[in-house]
Amino acid sequence: MIMRKNITQLLLLLCGIVLGVVLGLLFAPAKGINTRSLISYKIKMLLKKIYQIAKKISLKKSSIANEAKDASQKLVDETMTKANQLLIEANKLNEEFDLS
Repeated sequence: MIMRKNITQLLLLLCGIVLGVVLGLLFAPAKGINTRSLISYKIKMLLKKIYQIAKKISLKKSSIANEAKDASQKLVDETMTKANQLLIEANKLNEEFDLS
């Protein structure tokens, strides 16, 4: 659900950018070379920002994966400890039963 929302927002952003560029070219009072330089600069800045956002998402994803891995390892360790305790108690009961 969240991924779909993010994709929708990204598509809306890209549509807005394209529409802005088209309208800017249609109504631009500047010379062609100036307009192309400005568009080139804006595209580079936009790509830089997209890269930074993608990097943040990647880092967050790694962080969440590491947290999940740590939590699952902790659960496995706790389960093994409890299982060993139960095994010790079962052996004690078995010895008591054999002595009776």
